[in-house]
Amino acid sequence: MKLIGLSIPQKVRFDFSQPRGKLVYGELSQYIDSHDWKKIICVGDVVTYYCLKAKRKPDIIIIDGKTLRSKEGFSLNSNELEQYSFINIKNPAGLLTYDNLDILCKMANENIKILIYVDGEEDILAMPILSCAPDNSLVIYGIPNKGAALVNISKYIRRELQNKILSLKPLATVQ
Repeated sequence: MKLIGLSIPQKVRFDFSQPRGKLVYGELSQYIDSHDWKKIICVGDVVTYYCLKAKRKPDIIIIDGKTLRSKEGFSLNSNELEQYSFINIKNPAGLLTYDNLDILCKMANENIKILIYVDGEEDILAMPILSCAPDNSLVIYGIPNKGAALVNISKYIRRELQNKILSLKPLATVQ
């Protein structure tokens, strides 16, 4: 048996779906450009579309090429993405793999612009970013049919999310 990741137990799904930080809808430029953020991290296709309209471009972009599980995502201009390194990861729906937890925490603390394309689901990947990003970073992630959560990272947010990750259920596969 091999541990492959963590899943959200049914009894805590509602809590995990609640936004952290401020919930906004539409344009994000005013929030991004109004402060000298250490990092700006976008999780989600729609959020990324709006983040790329700001003067200050995101440091990390995490997308899956889909909107509301539809194969149709927002079209991102390739010229806007030239400055980004690109990695592809796999993340099954409803699961946070241990590999991705490590990758995202490492990337949150690197000084490179990176686009992470997820084969699978990117929503749950906001958790490791929120638990690892440096202080005074802005993490923006989509809340389906509600808008975007804007979270100013602090040690309190990191601790809260680290505790939430600890409450996830280990998932194993038989080899």
